[in-house]
Amino acid sequence: MESCLVSADTSSGGGSGGSTAPTVQSVTPANSATSIAVGDNITVTFSEAMQSSTIDNTTVTLTSSGSNVTSTVSYSSNVATINPSAALLWNTQYTVNISTGVKNAAGNALASASTSSYTTAVLPIPTNVVATAESASRIKIDWDAMPGATKYSIQRGQMTGGGSISYTSSSEPSTNTMAFNGLTSSTTYYFKVRTISYSPSYQYGDYSTVVNAMTN
Repeated sequence: MESCLVSADTSSGGGSGGSTAPTVQSVTPANSATSIAVGDNITVTFSEAMQSSTIDNTTVTLTSSGSNVTSTVSYSSNVATINPSAALLWNTQYTVNISTGVKNAAGNALASASTSSYTTAVLPIPTNVVATAESASRIKIDWDAMPGATKYSIQRGQMTGGGSISYTSSSEPSTNTMAFNGLTSSTTYYFKVRTISYSPSYQYGDYSTVVNAMTN
């Protein structure tokens, strides 16, 4: 497994004495949360001040499918923050793990280990897709730029005799506009667009609503 890089303050802070065990007060994103932006902060709030030296790559981790996600972990004012070193995957479940190795300022271990999972958002579906015939042989497609997009995939097709659309052409522009040339005049063409991301790995979203335009 990959390990986490750790950055923590050196102060232990205050906190209660005695033998009271600290607890995890909250985790953000919340357990079972969905559609979480891949860049959202990941934090763990404890019930009291903790020993910063016990919050490290062995006690506070972020995992996906059982493998550690390389991250920087910091601690300040009862809150541990996990900062992944690379962009997280879209539409993927991640789990925040806090072990009983975490201790409060008095040296009492966490009452029990804690796990909390959430799922990141799917790649956004292109919106405001518009097809405009510019001549007898050219149709231009425009749509809103999508967050997370490295490029887009456009499918072009025509209606078949059976009433379904047969897509016979595919293009992958890196901007949110593309023109198709060399088309047949007075012919209706159909288009749909989806988002593609290369960071941190190849992923693609669902296609947009189908739009059409007839050449002049």
